[in-house]
Amino acid sequence: MNACTECGKRRYLMPLHGDKGGPLMCPICIGAWNAEHTKRRKWGRIVIKAMGMYLNEGGRWNDLDRLKMAVGGYGWAASALAPDYLNCDLAADVPDITSDLLDDILQLVHPDRHPEVRGDLAKRVTQDLLLLKPFVFPAPKPEPEPSGTYSKQTPVEPEAPWKKPYPCEICADVDTNYYCSDCKAEQAKRIERNKAREEEARKAQNARNRSRYNWRRGAWLETLPVPECESCGEEFIPKRLDAKYCSPACRQRAYRKRDGKASNSGTVGGAYIEEIILAAFTAEPDNAFTTQDLCARVWPETHIWKKHRTAVIAVARGITERQWRETPEAAWDWDSGWTPGCKIVFFNSASNLSYAMRRLKTDNWNRYASDEELRAKLQPGGEEHKYIVEGGSWRGHWQEYLTAKRAAEMTDSPKIDGVLLTNRNDAAAEVAA
Repeated sequence: MNACTECGKRRYLMPLHGDKGGPLMCPICIGAWNAEHTKRRKWGRIVIKAMGMYLNEGGRWNDLDRLKMAVGGYGWAASALAPDYLNCDLAADVPDITSDLLDDILQLVHPDRHPEVRGDLAKRVTQDLLLLKPFVFPAPKPEPEPSGTYSKQTPVEPEAPWKKPYPCEICADVDTNYYCSDCKAEQAKRIERNKAREEEARKAQNARNRSRYNWRRGAWLETLPVPECESCGEEFIPKRLDAKYCSPACRQRAYRKRDGKASNSGTVGGAYIEEIILAAFTAEPDNAFTTQDLCARVWPETHIWKKHRTAVIAVARGITERQWRETPEAAWDWDSGWTPGCKIVFFNSASNLSYAMRRLKTDNWNRYASDEELRAKLQPGGEEHKYIVEGGSWRGHWQEYLTAKRAAEMTDSPKIDGVLLTNRNDAAAEVAA
């Protein structure tokens, strides 16, 4: 006694498919399930036979599609084949008998073979049996025995006895939850086989990606200058991009010379970074600086990594926040553009040219252009000069930015860190309103 998987009631349970297994269900649910699916399988076999006979008599596959539309209610599709197709009635439960058997039964119940007492009954039964003729099929003909002569037809090898059909006849049109034990075992095997195949494909794809990455990395390393060992001065091929010594012996020798101090003990501090950035802001008030530009000024002979960019961004943003509170009329600001993936750019909010350079450097189309090329675009005769003159769109945006900035200064509103320039303008306009 346990809960039935179909109705959930506690009853006596048995496998759905008997000896073949299946989910445990109560006898009532098993009977209802078999009544539904057995009847459907029976009609399915009848439809398969009818389709085969139709094709054997010269029917086409396209005709079967139109017949399916007629079954679904689109009778005009079947009327193109023959008008008689619309006059059929399949409502009655048609027994699965052959045409030969039906002919034999008709001979037995024919009125001429019975006395007059049973004449009316035999006549009525004969008429009912004649209605079944459109729905019966001839008995399959036995295959001819091989005559021993040569045949061009390739013999079909018999199916291996261990290869069972999947899913079987019982589980062909049911959900996988109602599979028998053999079909469930075969399903588990196929799932494991597919997982193994996907894992092999993933490993192969990873190997191809790794090969392409190594090729690109090797091509990039060839463009870099050959480094020299900081201990012995000899050139060497590094295994890592930040390698400083050619061998463990040179690394140990340098360690002894430093008296045990770490090699990065003299790391550039925040005060030095701030001094370099302030010097760049003061020397070029009409320019705009990307994070890469500032990193190149702080570490001119070092490959720039993420840690360098993070340090420069933190210090430069601190400078802009301090200037906003101390000297807002000449404060530097920052923006990251409007499209995803744009770099952070620091610009002088009091300079129209610096604002224009910020517009150019936040545009992804100019990511590979130098400062000289960008300044040439803003000079008289350049393609972007029309935007910075009186009446130009960029000059108008810069003036709107200054107006919103002054409104925020009058209300003593604190500057919000980490938002885009457009969001700052909106916040300032809201405060002014």
